[in-house]
Amino acid sequence: SPATTVKFSVAGPKATHVIGAAWVGRTVMVKIVGTNFYGRPRVISNVAGVKALVTGDSGTLLTVRVTVNAGVKTGVHSFTIILANGKRTSVKYNLR
Repeated sequence: SPATTVKFSVAGPKATHVIGAAWVGRTVMVKIVGTNFYGRPRVISNVAGVKALVTGDSGTLLTVRVTVNAGVKTGVHSFTIILANGKRTSVKYNLR
């Protein structure tokens, strides 16, 4: 019989929203809600002066410690969540 090829594909992450807000000149904890998070992904901001570190990962909820330097512009910005396999998603957050 002919050979059969089977491909398995893991769905990429999807972030839906952020619980909490980041504050200029402070370190705060926020939560990112979504699906298919695993392996403590890396989180980066589209704004210089914002550091984000994942401290907890349940697969559907990331707990993230966000440190914002003084002088960073407030407003709506985005976090990009990057898994170890390179898959990524983005979500908007408020910076006050």
